[in-house]
Amino acid sequence: MSNPQQQDTSQPWSHRRSAPVRTLITVFSALGSALVATFASRIGAAYNMPIGLVIAFALLGMSAWCARSRGGITGFAVHMLCSTLLIYMIAQGWPNGDAVIVGFHDSTLPWLSLYCGVVWLYGSILLQAIMLFLPARWFVIPGRKRQ
Repeated sequence: MSNPQQQDTSQPWSHRRSAPVRTLITVFSALGSALVATFASRIGAAYNMPIGLVIAFALLGMSAWCARSRGGITGFAVHMLCSTLLIYMIAQGWPNGDAVIVGFHDSTLPWLSLYCGVVWLYGSILLQAIMLFLPARWFVIPGRKRQ
């Protein structure tokens, strides 16, 4: 399998790499999806429209699905750890002290504006925890039929 011409091409590119490369891909995927989804989660919150949260959860869920498909439970654990750490570091004001995920307590703001950050923080963990207990067959990419 070291010869690229002999490799089975029925699996995606990232699934055919060695274990360390797959882990590195999972880490970058987790960090990228968590960063983009954290900023996307606020879209529409000022108008009580959860479109940003839907996009954020979909992005994080797809990235987590790929991580579990690519690396099994271990790859999924790496994804969950990296994405959760980045989301919570951003919530704490990293890197420059300005918190992006905030919770307000002003009654003049819409409900979603008040609690969007809290829903995102806890929902990102809940989504991945639920995905952890889904059947393994849901994360298998079937091979192509040879002709």
